[in-house]
Amino acid sequence: MDAATAVTTIVPLVVAEVCAVTGLWLRLRWRRHLIRAAEVVAAGGRVEVDEQGGDGLRLRVTITRTPSQGRGGA
Repeated sequence: MDAATAVTTIVPLVVAEVCAVTGLWLRLRWRRHLIRAAEVVAAGGRVEVDEQGGDGLRLRVTITRTPSQGRGGA
């Protein structure tokens, strides 16, 4: 096997593996963000969804936390 054949065989395999790992990492980060958002809402937070249809294609989600009652609160 010459060098060119080895490179054209190995490089696409490495690139495919790197893309797969990157995709898994991004999905894990997204899942963590969703879990944190759900925890805030479950703890009494508030969710506002602002959608815009048509050509705008905008979806804005605002999550507001409620003030904490810990540490010196009544």
